Amino acid sequence: MKKLLETKWIILSNTVPVIILLLLLNWDYQVFKSSLSEDSIEIWQWTWGIIIGYGIINLELGFSIHKINRGLQALLSIINMLLGIGIIFFAFYFANKIHPWSIPQWMTNNYLVLYFPTFIMPTIAYSIYALILFFTPNPEDKKAWKSFLIALAVPLICYLFVTFIIPALKNSFDDIHQYSYTLIASIAPVIFLFFLLQGFYIVIKNKSGFWQKYQLPIKIVFTLVLPIAGLITNFVITNEGFETRRPGIFGDFHHFWFYALTIINGAVLCINNPEGSIKRLALFLLRCVTFSFTLYFFLVFLPYMPLSILGIILIGLGFLTLTPIILMLLHSMTLKEDWNYLKNYFSRLRLSLYAVGSFLVIPIMVTLYFSFQRSNLMNALDYVYNPDFTESKASVWNGPLESTLTKIYQAKSNRNQLFMGYNRPYLSSYYDWLVLDNLVLSDSKIKRLNKVFFNEKTDLPQRRQPMLRPENPNVNIEKVKVDSKYDRQTKTWTSTVDLDISNSLNAGMQEYSTTFTLPDGCWISDYYLDIEGRREKGILAEKKSAFWVYTNIVNVRRDPGILYYEQGNDVSFRVFPFEGKQTRTTGMEFIHRSPVEIIIDGQKIKLGSEQVITQPVSYGSDEDNIRIVSAKEKQGLKRINREPYLHLIVDHSANSADLELAKIIKQITAQNPEWAAHSKLSLVNSSIETIDLTDSFQGSLGLLDKEGGFMLERALKKLLFDSYHNPTDRIPVFYVITDDFDNAIIENNSLSDWKFTYPGNDLFYVTNGKSTSTHNLWEGLTIPTDESNEGFYTRKLKLPTGEIRYLRDDNKDEFVLLDPYFDIDEDDLEGKTIESALLIEGLRRSEILYPEEAADNWGNLVRASFQTGIMTPVTSYIALENEAQKAALLRKQKQVLSGKKGLDAGEEPDQMSEPTWWFVGAMMILLMWYRRKRLAVKN
Repeated sequence: MKKLLETKWIILSNTVPVIILLLLLNWDYQVFKSSLSEDSIEIWQWTWGIIIGYGIINLELGFSIHKINRGLQALLSIINMLLGIGIIFFAFYFANKIHPWSIPQWMTNNYLVLYFPTFIMPTIAYSIYALILFFTPNPEDKKAWKSFLIALAVPLICYLFVTFIIPALKNSFDDIHQYSYTLIASIAPVIFLFFLLQGFYIVIKNKSGFWQKYQLPIKIVFTLVLPIAGLITNFVITNEGFETRRPGIFGDFHHFWFYALTIINGAVLCINNPEGSIKRLALFLLRCVTFSFTLYFFLVFLPYMPLSILGIILIGLGFLTLTPIILMLLHSMTLKEDWNYLKNYFSRLRLSLYAVGSFLVIPIMVTLYFSFQRSNLMNALDYVYNPDFTESKASVWNGPLESTLTKIYQAKSNRNQLFMGYNRPYLSSYYDWLVLDNLVLSDSKIKRLNKVFFNEKTDLPQRRQPMLRPENPNVNIEKVKVDSKYDRQTKTWTSTVDLDISNSLNAGMQEYSTTFTLPDGCWISDYYLDIEGRREKGILAEKKSAFWVYTNIVNVRRDPGILYYEQGNDVSFRVFPFEGKQTRTTGMEFIHRSPVEIIIDGQKIKLGSEQVITQPVSYGSDEDNIRIVSAKEKQGLKRINREPYLHLIVDHSANSADLELAKIIKQITAQNPEWAAHSKLSLVNSSIETIDLTDSFQGSLGLLDKEGGFMLERALKKLLFDSYHNPTDRIPVFYVITDDFDNAIIENNSLSDWKFTYPGNDLFYVTNGKSTSTHNLWEGLTIPTDESNEGFYTRKLKLPTGEIRYLRDDNKDEFVLLDPYFDIDEDDLEGKTIESALLIEGLRRSEILYPEEAADNWGNLVRASFQTGIMTPVTSYIALENEAQKAALLRKQKQVLSGKKGLDAGEEPDQMSEPTWWFVGAMMILLMWYRRKRLAVKN
């Protein structure tokens, strides 16, 4: 055991944790450093110096420890331990300088100060071990019960101090609690660990024969009985019957494999060592396999060690939390005995390879299982949000998907809780990284996936989340100023719109919110917001990241402004906050190819001038993939009335009623006999099956089982996709047949981006056989309309390749994709010009048609937006108040862009979601002081 005093262990216990501590602190510091006061910056400078100096001292000690005698080693260990305690004391005493209350929780880790004890404790523990060796040179002559008794007394004494002594002394010494709580939290765990480990060291080294005589009963108790009792106790405490669970105290350990591995682990440790090298090797490898399981629970419960002794005194259950610590010692001792036996038969290298390979079995299995969950979840997300319209059925395993969605939802509920939750310590962090890219899946997406694949209608519980306010009629545009300029070289209009927005109420904290529609050929290319007397230029950022930052800032009542696309060309515009009777100035820049008019908050704003002769922009060569067909050019194209035919979309979901389908179809064809020829029928649930509508169609209905939800949105997009890619003079007219249209999985305006694929008709129909309603495909999709169809007129454009494109029969310019498989060369993007905007629009429309490609390549559209400054549906302009908010935005953006498109920014993943190392043992004392101090500063 004295080999643990070698240099490598000092490096492992100090150098590595210190480096991790510095990286984690720097991770947060780089975000909010610009918001720190001079006093806080000075404390941070001291912090960097102290930690780096502590690491250098230990590194030097590591390289010289073999040259000094045991007495000096002990002295250095005491000094090292005291320095570690001093750093922890320093961190908590200056907690409000290191992590000021003014730094909002969303911007950084709310438990930043707790990094210090987490990563300084390994060095302290190492020093404790060195001192145990020094002060216990003859363990066989010591009494273990004395050490255990002292360790047992430490939590009790802490409890008495916090409950009785400190409050009593507070009357005489006003500031005593500020020092006492910190000293107790820093020193008490060190004393506890010293005497507890010393007691075990004495028991193991004692030569009285106690261990040899009672080894098997001790192993049975600590490797089987108590671990199983702990899992059962956790189950009883956290369950309300077998179907309902509450969040666990230490985490969620309900899974079958926790019980199975506990039994297997106990069995391989208790079994007698067989004779013969091969059998002993097999047993050794099994013990190495389960050692990763033992190590996992050791790391999980190590922080609770001080509380476990207090638990013994109060309720007698402390042994259950102390058990993994003892199990770790027993498992390590058993492996060492196996090693000493087997090294006589096998080389050290061979044994080491066997041991490492066996130890990695469980981690590898966990990784493979998580990877499968990720793949299955991503397949589900892609099928719903980034579908391949050439596929009609999802490649998804429903059972594992349901389990994954439940786990993700429950884990989100407890993402910021240190003690209780549905999370599994360490495993949940690994899960978040591997499965979710450290992002989240929003509640709305969880609900939709459940409805698509399982037809579940159950609403998820409401969470406390920043909510967007509705449009406020009391905050309006008061003044508009427009400045438009035309560049003949680039054929681009650039218009700047300055807005004065006023709050008519005396009440403060009002938000301005409106939505306006951009005409085709017009894009937003810049934004600004005046904040506290200065003009803050908008940042063009990835949309999900910008929206996440905006909602968090509004939640803490600071100054942001944001512009982003909602659906189609609809742009949401928000500014916050407005004080009573306050007027604020903001503005945006547009580029457009011709004079246009936009309406913002009821204000008609004219961009450009008809008096300026603009040059037509038309990219129609073989080298270009997109062109603009002007309104004038449209009038010269052939106008045709496309021949309509019925395309029936039948609800075939799990809970759909058995309607008299033949009767309903007969009614529809009787009402529209001119549409009956060439009719088709699609059975729709989570998949879609399309057949020709013939007299024998009912024989095909059994080909698709009733399952999942009525995924109408995906079905309509697939049919629009097919219609666009197979253009003819015929046009489908959609009739949706369902007993409950509210059960259809579709959202208002969710098809607005698809308007270019289906010229000649804006309507579809919904019927249950008794009544029929008319709906607009592009606007208010789920709301009936009084519109009627007066023909299916379009303009027919023949491309140089001979292909046909159908255009809308109106007096507006229209984009035309020559090749739907669109890609752009970054060298062709030349800033804020119409040509660059056209290329970006082409890429956007290509990704609408092929969202499965966008799932992997959506970063291309983001980068093109960044390169040109032109806002797209995947980017947003946001004006922020300070550098800290900008740093937080850039960090979140980097995280989102490195993840999967279907995931969300959502809630910030908690970097300290599980308790680490030892500090939770002192948390009851520490958090009480920490929160009181921060509240005192705040008040």
